[in-house]
Amino acid sequence: MAPDSAVASAQAPADHDFEKAEHRRILVILSALMLGMFLASLDQTIVSTALPTIAGDLHGLNHLSWVVTAYLLASTISTPLWGSSATSTAGRTSSSLRS
Repeated sequence: MAPDSAVASAQAPADHDFEKAEHRRILVILSALMLGMFLASLDQTIVSTALPTIAGDLHGLNHLSWVVTAYLLASTISTPLWGSSATSTAGRTSSSLRS
């Protein structure tokens, strides 16, 4: 038997399963990032559409800066809260699946 045929018949390492798991993990991460960006752009679209109505209710566009500041503060404060609740929920789900 020639040395080349022995090399050709050798089995591939079992890294193939790891590559599938890594590929799936990357797809999940990219999907989550794209979903987050989509929701942020949707949020901005809704707020920018509602701003003239809110400014009209406040009787003038000179109050628009206060509306934008309030929105940014509320968004900044709520983002870590949503992240914390998502982390604690994901932790409970994965631990309940292990049981």
